[in-house]
Amino acid sequence: MKNKVTQTDKVLLAAYKLLDKKEVFSAEDLTVKSFEMFPADFCLPGYRSVPNSNKIYTFVMGKDAALIKKGFIKKIGEKQYKISDGGISYIESDLLNSKDLKTNKEKLNTGRQDLVKM
Repeated sequence: MKNKVTQTDKVLLAAYKLLDKKEVFSAEDLTVKSFEMFPADFCLPGYRSVPNSNKIYTFVMGKDAALIKKGFIKKIGEKQYKISDGGISYIESDLLNSKDLKTNKEKLNTGRQDLVKM
């Protein structure tokens, strides 16, 4: 169980929440969902109501894309992604039991079967 949820984890949680509606999602879908769930983490500096797509793209694009490197998200086409079984397992076994998430449930806007009943 993790105590602190990182921004990488938050983007992965947004990808997990996208599973409610689609198995394959775009970088833009991930940007919107990440911003909806965690606006303070993913807004443009000085523009709290505008998502920072570049910040989110760093987790899934380029040679240092943390979620791709860890195997939690798979790239399946140009700006098209799918969460891996390993990513789902990590979320359900580590992140959803995180003290940080449990104390900040309202941020998640729930869904995905109430984020597996937290």
